[in-house]
Amino acid sequence: MVDAGSEAYRWLDRHSEYMLETPDEAFDWVFMLTDDDWDLIDASWEQRSAASKEAIAYVVCEGPSRDSRRMLLRALRDPNSDVAGQAAESLASQRELDEYAFPTLDFESERMVATLTADDESDKNGGEQ
Repeated sequence: MVDAGSEAYRWLDRHSEYMLETPDEAFDWVFMLTDDDWDLIDASWEQRSAASKEAIAYVVCEGPSRDSRRMLLRALRDPNSDVAGQAAESLASQRELDEYAFPTLDFESERMVATLTADDESDKNGGEQ
């Protein structure tokens, strides 16, 4: 995986296992990914570890919502609950940041984001919904 893609892709690929602990630099690299890089992320998704998938889903939370859409929708349906939950959080964050520019989600994806982020909303409101 590391020999393909732009410098940004190669950096994210090499550091994906550690991005949850130290994500600041990764946030910058996400904006430098090319269309081909997003295709590579999608093509290599099933070969990645759950930790790598979760980290990538996390670092795109403030990234380009149109470019990361396909990957986040795939992550939202990942069998690993941490990966799916992080994808839901990132989609919710992008919606908040992009507001009207955020592309509309299909009904099923919208339902999944609402379900997976419901616990976080409850925590923010002191356990009340």
